Amino acid sequence: RAQPGCAVTLRAQPACAVTLRAHQGCAVTLRAQPACAVTLRAHQGCAVTLRAQPACAVTLRAHQGCAVTLRAQPACAVTLRAHQGCAVTLRAQPACAVTLRAHQGCAVTLRAQPACAVTLRAHQGCAVTLRAQPACAVTLRAHQGCAVTLRAQPACAVTLRAHQGCAVTLRA
Repeated sequence: RAQPGCAVTLRAQPACAVTLRAHQGCAVTLRAQPACAVTLRAHQGCAVTLRAQPACAVTLRAHQGCAVTLRAQPACAVTLRAHQGCAVTLRAQPACAVTLRAHQGCAVTLRAQPACAVTLRAHQGCAVTLRAQPACAVTLRAHQGCAVTLRAQPACAVTLRAHQGCAVTLRA
C-alpha cells in the first residue's frame, strides 16, 4: 500500500504475485517479468506506468483522474477498468487478451498487435481510439455520448455496438 504522494518503483521477478494499492497522487512504476500476476488499484490522481513481460496476468483499476500507461508483451492477459476522468494508454503485443471498461469521461488509447483479442466497453462520455493490427478479434460497445475511432487492419473480426448519442469512426 502506497501512502498519499508516494513514488513507488517495483520490479517483480518471474512468476511473482504482486498486489499494490496507490492513491492521492502517487507515482507508480512497475516492471513485471514473465508469468507474474499483478493486481493494482490506483485512484485520486495517481500516475501509473506498468510493463508486463510475456504471459503475465494484469488486473488494474484506475479512477478519479489517474494517468495509466501499460505495455503488455505477448500472451499477456490484461483486465483494466477506468472511470472518472482517467487517461489510459495501452499497447498490447501479439496474442494478448485485453478486457477494458471505461466510463465517466475517460480517454483511452489502445494499440493491439496481431492476433490479440480485445473486449472494450465505453460509456458516459469516454473518448476511445483503438488500432487493431491483422487478425485481431475486437468487440466494442459504446454508449451514452462516447466518441470512438477504430482502425482495423486485414483479417480482423470486429463487432461494434453504439447507442445513445455516440460518434463512431471505423476504418476497416
